[in-house]
Amino acid sequence: YAADAVAVSRQIAALTGKPVVLVGASLGGISGLMAEHLGGPNLLAGLVLVDITPHMDAEGVSRIQGFMAERMREGFETLEDAAAAIAAYLPHRAPRRSLDGLAKNLRQDDDGRYRWHWDPAFISSDNNINAGSAAFMEGLISRIPELHLRVLLVRQQQSIMRQTSEARRQASTDPLTGLPNRRSTEGFVADLLAEGIPFTVAVCDLDHFKNVNDGFGHDVGDSALVLFARTVRRVVRHTDIVVRHGGEEFLVILPRTFKDQAVGVLDRVRLELAVAVADTGSPAYTFSAGVADTTERSDWTALLQVADQRLLHAKRLGRDRVLASIA
Repeated sequence: YAADAVAVSRQIAALTGKPVVLVGASLGGISGLMAEHLGGPNLLAGLVLVDITPHMDAEGVSRIQGFMAERMREGFETLEDAAAAIAAYLPHRAPRRSLDGLAKNLRQDDDGRYRWHWDPAFISSDNNINAGSAAFMEGLISRIPELHLRVLLVRQQQSIMRQTSEARRQASTDPLTGLPNRRSTEGFVADLLAEGIPFTVAVCDLDHFKNVNDGFGHDVGDSALVLFARTVRRVVRHTDIVVRHGGEEFLVILPRTFKDQAVGVLDRVRLELAVAVADTGSPAYTFSAGVADTTERSDWTALLQVADQRLLHAKRLGRDRVLASIA
Protein backbone atom coordinates (compact mmCIF):
# COMPACT_ATOMS: atom_id res chain seq x y z
CA TYR A 1 0.00 0.00 0.00
CA ALA A 2 2.71 2.45 0.96
CA ALA A 3 4.70 1.73 -2.21
CA ASP A 4 1.58 2.27 -4.36
CA ALA A 5 0.85 5.51 -2.55
CA VAL A 6 4.34 6.90 -3.15
CA ALA A 7 4.20 5.80 -6.82
CA VAL A 8 0.90 7.61 -7.38
CA SER A 9 2.25 10.72 -5.62
CA ARG A 10 5.23 10.78 -7.97
CA GLN A 11 2.98 10.43 -11.00
CA ILE A 12 0.94 13.40 -9.85
CA ALA A 13 4.09 15.47 -9.39
CA ALA A 14 5.38 14.50 -12.84
CA LEU A 15 2.08 15.26 -14.57
CA THR A 16 1.32 18.53 -12.81
CA GLY A 17 4.78 19.88 -12.09
CA LYS A 18 3.52 20.77 -8.62
CA PRO A 19 4.61 19.64 -5.13
CA VAL A 20 3.82 16.05 -4.25
CA VAL A 21 0.58 15.38 -2.43
CA LEU A 22 0.90 12.33 -0.20
CA VAL A 23 -1.55 9.62 -1.18
CA GLY A 24 -2.47 7.01 1.43
CA ALA A 25 -3.71 3.52 0.63
CA SER A 26 -5.52 2.96 3.91
CA LEU A 27 -7.19 5.16 6.48
CA GLY A 28 -4.32 6.91 8.26
CA GLY A 29 -1.85 4.16 7.42
CA ILE A 30 0.46 6.19 5.22
CA SER A 31 0.53 9.02 7.77
CA GLY A 32 1.86 6.70 10.46
CA LEU A 33 4.39 5.19 8.07
CA MET A 34 5.70 8.59 7.01
CA ALA A 35 5.75 9.91 10.57
CA GLU A 36 7.75 6.88 11.68
CA HIS A 37 10.27 6.70 8.83
CA LEU A 38 10.76 10.38 8.01
CA GLY A 39 11.35 11.52 11.58
CA GLY A 40 7.99 12.97 12.54
CA PRO A 41 5.01 14.76 11.00
CA ASN A 42 6.66 18.20 11.03
CA LEU A 43 8.74 17.25 7.97
CA LEU A 44 5.53 16.89 6.01
CA ALA A 45 3.57 19.76 7.52
CA GLY A 46 1.05 21.25 5.13
CA LEU A 47 0.56 18.15 2.98
CA VAL A 48 -2.77 16.44 2.53
CA LEU A 49 -3.35 12.72 3.01
CA VAL A 50 -5.61 11.27 0.34
CA ASP A 51 -7.12 7.87 1.09
CA ILE A 52 -7.50 5.75 -2.05
CA THR A 53 -10.27 3.20 -1.61
CA PRO A 54 -10.60 1.39 -4.94
CA HIS A 55 -12.50 -1.55 -3.47
CA MET A 56 -14.84 0.22 -1.07
CA ASP A 57 -18.49 0.80 -1.94
CA ALA A 58 -20.30 4.08 -1.48
CA GLU A 59 -21.62 3.02 1.91
CA GLY A 60 -18.10 2.29 3.13
CA VAL A 61 -16.82 5.67 1.98
CA SER A 62 -19.79 7.35 3.65
CA ARG A 63 -19.01 5.52 6.89
CA ILE A 64 -15.40 6.76 6.90
CA GLN A 65 -16.38 10.32 6.03
CA GLY A 66 -18.95 10.29 8.82
CA PHE A 67 -16.34 8.96 11.20
CA MET A 68 -13.91 11.69 10.22
CA ALA A 69 -16.48 14.47 10.58
CA GLU A 70 -17.74 13.21 13.92
CA ARG A 71 -14.58 12.10 15.70
CA MET A 72 -11.38 13.35 14.05
CA ARG A 73 -11.52 16.92 15.35
CA GLU A 74 -12.61 15.79 18.79
CA GLY A 75 -9.98 13.05 19.01
CA PHE A 76 -9.85 10.15 21.46
CA GLU A 77 -8.92 10.02 25.12
CA THR A 78 -7.09 6.67 24.73
CA LEU A 79 -5.96 4.37 21.93
CA GLU A 80 -8.52 1.85 23.16
CA ASP A 81 -11.28 4.44 22.58
CA ALA A 82 -9.97 5.04 19.05
CA ALA A 83 -9.95 1.30 18.30
CA ALA A 84 -13.51 0.93 19.57
CA ALA A 85 -14.74 3.85 17.47
CA ILE A 86 -13.09 2.49 14.32
CA ALA A 87 -14.62 -0.94 14.96
CA ALA A 88 -18.07 0.65 15.24
CA TYR A 89 -17.72 2.51 11.95
CA LEU A 90 -15.99 -0.29 10.07
CA PRO A 91 -17.61 -3.49 11.33
CA HIS A 92 -16.33 -5.49 8.34
CA ARG A 93 -12.72 -5.11 9.51
CA ALA A 94 -11.14 -7.83 11.60
CA PRO A 95 -10.66 -6.89 15.28
CA ARG A 96 -7.25 -5.44 16.12
CA ARG A 97 -4.88 -7.84 17.82
CA SER A 98 -2.81 -4.98 19.28
CA LEU A 99 -2.74 -1.20 19.39
CA ASP A 100 0.82 -0.92 18.02
CA GLY A 101 -0.26 -0.04 14.48
CA LEU A 102 -2.82 2.45 15.73
CA ALA A 103 -0.17 4.10 17.92
CA LYS A 104 1.87 4.84 14.77
CA ASN A 105 -1.14 6.27 12.91
CA LEU A 106 -2.23 8.61 15.70
CA ARG A 107 -0.42 11.47 17.38
CA GLN A 108 -1.01 12.63 20.94
CA ASP A 109 -1.68 16.38 20.99
CA ASP A 110 -0.97 18.88 23.75
CA ASP A 111 -4.43 18.30 25.25
CA GLY A 112 -3.56 14.61 25.70
CA ARG A 113 -6.07 13.39 23.08
CA TYR A 114 -5.16 11.20 20.11
CA ARG A 115 -5.75 12.35 16.50
CA TRP A 116 -4.56 11.35 13.02
CA HIS A 117 -1.37 12.97 11.72
CA TRP A 118 -3.03 14.56 8.72
CA ASP A 119 -6.34 15.96 7.56
CA PRO A 120 -7.50 13.35 5.00
CA ALA A 121 -9.52 13.79 1.83
CA PHE A 122 -11.19 10.80 0.18
CA ILE A 123 -11.17 9.46 -3.37
CA SER A 124 -12.84 6.19 -4.24
CA SER A 125 -13.28 4.26 -7.45
CA ASP A 126 -15.33 1.38 -8.82
CA ASN A 127 -14.21 -2.12 -7.95
CA ASN A 128 -13.19 -2.65 -11.57
CA ILE A 129 -10.68 0.19 -11.62
CA ASN A 130 -7.17 -0.37 -10.26
CA ALA A 131 -5.41 2.37 -8.37
CA GLY A 132 -2.71 2.57 -11.04
CA SER A 133 -5.07 2.65 -14.03
CA ALA A 134 -5.43 5.60 -16.40
CA ALA A 135 -9.08 6.06 -15.46
CA PHE A 136 -8.28 6.23 -11.79
CA MET A 137 -5.36 8.60 -12.35
CA GLU A 138 -7.61 10.87 -14.42
CA GLY A 139 -10.12 11.05 -11.57
CA LEU A 140 -7.38 11.64 -9.05
CA ILE A 141 -5.74 14.43 -11.05
CA SER A 142 -9.13 16.12 -11.47
CA ARG A 143 -9.10 16.59 -7.70
CA ILE A 144 -5.67 18.23 -7.63
CA PRO A 145 -6.93 21.86 -7.66
CA GLU A 146 -9.05 21.15 -4.59
CA LEU A 147 -6.20 19.37 -2.85
CA HIS A 148 -3.73 22.14 -3.58
CA LEU A 149 -6.19 24.68 -2.23
CA ARG A 150 -6.32 22.73 1.01
CA VAL A 151 -2.53 22.49 1.09
CA LEU A 152 -2.35 26.26 0.60
CA LEU A 153 -4.82 26.89 3.43
CA VAL A 154 -2.93 24.61 5.81
CA ARG A 155 0.40 26.24 4.94
CA GLN A 156 -1.17 29.67 5.28
CA GLN A 157 -2.44 28.78 8.75
CA GLN A 158 1.00 27.49 9.75
CA SER A 159 2.61 30.66 8.39
CA ILE A 160 0.27 32.79 10.51
CA MET A 161 1.13 30.72 13.58
CA ARG A 162 4.87 31.10 12.89
CA GLN A 163 4.47 34.86 12.36
CA THR A 164 2.51 35.19 15.61
CA SER A 165 5.16 33.25 17.49
CA GLU A 166 7.93 35.35 15.95
CA ALA A 167 6.08 38.57 16.79
CA ARG A 168 5.81 37.47 20.42
CA ARG A 169 9.50 36.59 20.48
CA GLN A 170 10.47 39.96 19.01
CA ALA A 171 8.22 41.82 21.44
CA SER A 172 10.02 40.21 24.38
CA THR A 173 13.60 40.38 23.01
CA ASP A 174 16.09 43.24 22.85
CA PRO A 175 17.10 43.45 19.16
CA LEU A 176 20.65 44.66 19.85
CA THR A 177 21.85 42.11 22.43
CA GLY A 178 19.38 39.28 21.83
CA LEU A 179 18.60 39.24 25.56
CA PRO A 180 15.08 39.28 26.99
CA ASN A 181 13.86 42.85 27.39
CA ARG A 182 12.22 44.67 30.29
CA ARG A 183 8.77 43.45 29.27
CA SER A 184 9.85 39.84 29.87
CA THR A 185 11.06 40.41 33.41
CA GLU A 186 7.70 40.30 35.17
CA GLY A 187 6.90 36.89 33.66
CA PHE A 188 10.21 35.39 34.82
CA VAL A 189 9.81 36.81 38.32
CA ALA A 190 6.15 35.80 38.62
CA ASP A 191 7.09 32.18 37.85
CA LEU A 192 9.83 32.17 40.51
CA LEU A 193 7.58 33.74 43.15
CA ALA A 194 4.68 31.42 42.32
CA GLU A 195 6.92 28.37 42.80
CA GLY A 196 8.47 29.76 45.97
CA ILE A 197 12.00 29.69 44.53
CA PRO A 198 14.41 32.05 46.33
CA PHE A 199 16.51 34.26 44.07
CA THR A 200 18.85 37.22 43.89
CA VAL A 201 18.50 40.17 41.52
CA ALA A 202 21.51 42.23 40.46
CA VAL A 203 20.99 45.64 38.87
CA CYS A 204 24.04 46.33 36.66
CA ASP A 205 24.91 49.61 34.97
CA LEU A 206 27.85 50.38 32.69
CA ASP A 207 30.08 53.07 34.18
CA HIS A 208 30.46 56.39 32.31
CA PHE A 209 28.74 54.86 29.28
CA LYS A 210 27.81 58.32 27.97
CA ASN A 211 31.53 59.02 27.55
CA VAL A 212 31.88 55.92 25.34
CA ASN A 213 28.94 56.95 23.18
CA ASP A 214 29.95 60.61 22.91
CA GLY A 215 33.68 59.99 22.48
CA PHE A 216 33.65 57.03 20.09
CA GLY A 217 30.20 57.04 18.48
CA HIS A 218 27.03 55.02 18.91
CA ASP A 219 28.30 52.03 16.92
CA VAL A 220 31.13 51.57 19.42
CA GLY A 221 28.64 52.09 22.23
CA ASP A 222 26.40 49.38 20.79
CA SER A 223 29.37 47.03 20.53
CA ALA A 224 30.16 47.67 24.18
CA LEU A 225 26.61 46.75 25.18
CA VAL A 226 26.76 43.55 23.13
CA LEU A 227 30.15 42.62 24.60
CA PHE A 228 28.85 43.12 28.13
CA ALA A 229 25.73 41.03 27.43
CA ARG A 230 27.82 38.18 25.99
CA THR A 231 30.26 38.30 28.89
CA VAL A 232 27.53 38.08 31.52
CA ARG A 233 25.77 35.32 29.64
CA ARG A 234 29.03 33.36 29.38
CA VAL A 235 29.77 33.59 33.12
CA VAL A 236 26.36 32.86 34.63
CA ARG A 237 24.52 29.53 34.62
CA HIS A 238 22.10 28.62 31.85
CA THR A 239 19.28 28.77 34.45
CA ASP A 240 20.11 32.39 35.33
CA ILE A 241 18.21 35.16 33.57
CA VAL A 242 19.99 38.13 31.99
CA VAL A 243 17.76 41.02 30.89
CA ARG A 244 18.51 44.29 29.15
CA HIS A 245 16.42 46.53 31.39
CA GLY A 246 16.94 49.67 29.33
CA GLY A 247 19.80 51.78 27.97
CA GLU A 248 23.02 50.63 29.65
CA GLU A 249 21.20 48.95 32.55
CA PHE A 250 20.90 45.17 32.86
CA LEU A 251 19.29 42.81 35.35
CA VAL A 252 20.72 39.45 36.33
CA ILE A 253 18.28 37.15 38.14
CA LEU A 254 19.89 34.14 39.81
CA PRO A 255 17.43 31.49 41.06
CA ARG A 256 18.31 29.51 44.21
CA THR A 257 21.15 31.93 44.91
CA PHE A 258 21.65 34.29 47.86
CA LYS A 259 23.21 37.72 47.56
CA ASP A 260 26.64 36.81 48.94
CA GLN A 261 26.97 34.08 46.30
CA ALA A 262 25.73 36.49 43.63
CA VAL A 263 28.46 39.01 44.55
CA GLY A 264 31.05 36.36 43.71
CA VAL A 265 29.39 35.71 40.32
CA LEU A 266 29.24 39.42 39.45
CA ASP A 267 32.85 39.98 40.53
CA ARG A 268 33.84 37.22 38.12
CA VAL A 269 31.91 39.03 35.39
CA ARG A 270 33.93 42.20 36.19
CA LEU A 271 37.20 40.32 35.72
CA GLU A 272 36.01 38.60 32.54
CA LEU A 273 34.79 41.91 31.10
CA ALA A 274 38.21 43.52 31.64
CA VAL A 275 39.84 40.67 29.70
CA ALA A 276 37.22 40.82 26.91
CA VAL A 277 37.61 44.60 26.55
CA ALA A 278 41.40 44.25 26.27
CA ASP A 279 41.12 41.38 23.76
CA THR A 280 38.71 43.23 21.45
CA GLY A 281 40.49 46.58 21.58
CA SER A 282 37.28 48.22 22.80
CA PRO A 283 37.48 51.51 24.71
CA ALA A 284 37.97 50.70 28.39
CA TYR A 285 34.79 50.60 30.48
CA THR A 286 33.57 48.92 33.67
CA PHE A 287 30.24 48.34 35.38
CA SER A 288 28.76 48.65 38.86
CA ALA A 289 26.04 46.50 40.43
CA GLY A 290 23.76 46.35 43.44
CA VAL A 291 22.34 43.01 44.57
CA ALA A 292 19.47 41.96 46.84
CA ASP A 293 17.75 38.63 47.51
CA THR A 294 14.29 37.45 48.48
CA THR A 295 15.23 36.94 52.12
CA GLU A 296 15.26 40.75 52.33
CA ARG A 297 12.10 41.56 50.38
CA SER A 298 9.39 39.25 49.03
CA ASP A 299 7.80 41.93 46.84
CA TRP A 300 9.47 42.31 43.44
CA THR A 301 9.17 46.10 43.24
CA ALA A 302 10.58 46.54 46.74
CA LEU A 303 13.40 44.04 46.03
CA LEU A 304 14.35 45.90 42.86
CA GLN A 305 14.42 49.21 44.76
CA VAL A 306 16.83 47.79 47.36
CA ALA A 307 19.18 46.52 44.62
CA ASP A 308 18.93 49.86 42.81
CA GLN A 309 19.83 51.79 45.97
CA ARG A 310 22.94 49.62 46.37
CA LEU A 311 23.86 50.25 42.73
CA LEU A 312 23.67 54.02 43.31
CA HIS A 313 25.84 53.66 46.40
CA ALA A 314 28.39 51.65 44.39
CA LYS A 315 28.52 54.54 41.91
CA ARG A 316 29.07 57.03 44.71
CA LEU A 317 31.92 54.93 46.11
CA GLY A 318 33.83 55.16 42.84
CA ARG A 319 32.15 52.62 40.49
CA ASP A 320 33.56 49.30 39.20
CA ARG A 321 32.23 47.33 42.19
CA VAL A 322 29.37 45.09 43.37
CA LEU A 323 27.53 45.89 46.61
CA ALA A 324 25.20 43.65 48.63
CA SER A 325 24.70 46.15 51.43
CA ILE A 326 25.15 49.80 52.35
CA ALA A 327 27.45 49.95 55.36
